[in-house]
Amino acid sequence: MPRMFRSFAAGSAGLLLTVAATSALAEDGSSGMSWPEVVEVGDWKLRPLIDVRVRGEYRRSPVDLGGDVYEASALQLDGFRSAAPEVVERLPSVLHAYDLSERVRLGMGFEYKKFRGQVTLQDVRSLGWLPGSAAAVEAPGRGDIAPYEAWLDVRSSEAEPAVELRLGRQAVSWGEGRLLGVRAWWQGGATLDAVRLRAHLGAGRGAASPNSWGLTELEALAALLVPPGPVTPPRGANDATHSDGTGAQLYGLRNAWHLFPLLHVEALGLMRIARDPLPPELARGDTITADLRIFGDYRGVSYSAEGAYQRGRVASYGLNREVDAFAAAARLDWQTALPADVRVGLSGAYASGDDSGGRGESLRRFDPLLADVHRHHGMMDLVAWSNLIEGAGSLGARPFSGFDVGARYAFLGLAEPGDRWTTAGMLPVGADPTNTSHMLGHEVDVRVAYSPIRELTFDAGYGLLLTGEGARKILAATGRGAEELLHFGYLQAAFRVP
Repeated sequence: MPRMFRSFAAGSAGLLLTVAATSALAEDGSSGMSWPEVVEVGDWKLRPLIDVRVRGEYRRSPVDLGGDVYEASALQLDGFRSAAPEVVERLPSVLHAYDLSERVRLGMGFEYKKFRGQVTLQDVRSLGWLPGSAAAVEAPGRGDIAPYEAWLDVRSSEAEPAVELRLGRQAVSWGEGRLLGVRAWWQGGATLDAVRLRAHLGAGRGAASPNSWGLTELEALAALLVPPGPVTPPRGANDATHSDGTGAQLYGLRNAWHLFPLLHVEALGLMRIARDPLPPELARGDTITADLRIFGDYRGVSYSAEGAYQRGRVASYGLNREVDAFAAAARLDWQTALPADVRVGLSGAYASGDDSGGRGESLRRFDPLLADVHRHHGMMDLVAWSNLIEGAGSLGARPFSGFDVGARYAFLGLAEPGDRWTTAGMLPVGADPTNTSHMLGHEVDVRVAYSPIRELTFDAGYGLLLTGEGARKILAATGRGAEELLHFGYLQAAFRVP
């Protein structure tokens, strides 16, 4: 405990010093600190990085604490004749949950002729624990220091490389992160131990900018999700001999065509192969996902429409279930020319659920793989792009420099009422086979952010869910009560240079 508090004290002291320094700069009218983005030493270009974030979160009646405790959290793994994983115990329901956490990243990027690289160390600490929350640590008071990024990039040329090869631990986000994202909201984020080959063809190929007409991007990815290792024999097995398994891998292909400012097309395919040994969030099987997205951004109007289809198989009780699922999502945002930079947004999403109650030979529950959290489905992270019906509208403004405020309303529902409700952290809330209501509820989010300078941001948000009949039935069936109102709030300070 003393070490933990010293870590928080050091982080808090650093933020206080930052606030003091930035206040002085703000008084001088400076828009940011005098921080060199690039330090040149001969033929070398160095890019130092400092990223500090402290956040407090509060949840009232969390949907993934207390009640039923599941043996696993894999989205494609169900208990026998069930739409949720096997229940191992039931705990008392939780009324109040908190998380006070910090994250510090220190890194150095370098560039030398045709070579680039990045090494970033990350330290995360937490005073509280919410499963699937931003903390993502094992228990209160524990933390982790580990490399966040460590990669080397080789390019065909220095200025506008047509081909790039990157090897090592790296942050990867494809499209809008609905299937593969960096999960920036989480304390630990998400990186992959991977090799990536990228090619840029056409105008402006070095920048790979979506605004470069005629640009074509090609990308191939191979990532190791779980390394090979010994496999523990199943419970009750007569043979206790340990064998070796191949673990889990992710392979991907991506192609993007930037045709016009208002028309870009992106097609991608992801294949996940999962074999023992596996963590509880993965199930043995093969999953192949094809995704097509069209998008554009022109004169304040941006849009995106995306559809995905999923096939494969997953190991179940005595058989391999065939995966047959699909999902779709769309958004439209308008940055108006009104005073205060008013912006308006509309969005919607659908993802298939399983209609067999865990009994069918086909599994129709869509799996969003490594999707971003806290980005598409609301501040409270209550739902994932799986067994979902969602419709949302948002309104935001920047009344003066450095100040941003926004509000969002969303209707949340289940595509299949009897199937699993899953959070954005890919944790199962549970399922009630007797439920016939699609409605999870109405979510309202409000957020306020202020940046006195470019490098420092203070952020606060509040989310409220008015639960529907479907949500209350699942919460009651899983021993988490049946509250009519669920609350979430957070306060955050973040400092990043450059």
